[in-house]
Amino acid sequence: MNIGNEIRKLTVENGVTLTHLAKCIAVKKGKPYSVQNLSSKLKKGTANFNELAIILEELGYDIKFEKNDNKSEVPDFNPALLIYAFINSLTLFL
Repeated sequence: MNIGNEIRKLTVENGVTLTHLAKCIAVKKGKPYSVQNLSSKLKKGTANFNELAIILEELGYDIKFEKNDNKSEVPDFNPALLIYAFINSLTLFL
């Protein structure tokens, strides 16, 4: 999923232009922000969290963080196993 494409879909659905969003960002940040800059960031996927928060607020959306109960288990790091694997890999070359 590309966040830029999702934002563009939301702008169309809500009848809001990128020009309007760029103006909103400029007002909230208190400095110039061009539509070209916004378009480029959406295309590259480099818009920062604050910019996305401003955009989504203007489009009538909230950002919500929700805990995922299905997280994958990451095994604990064991340096001894790493050393063991390294020593065994060296024996292949001897």
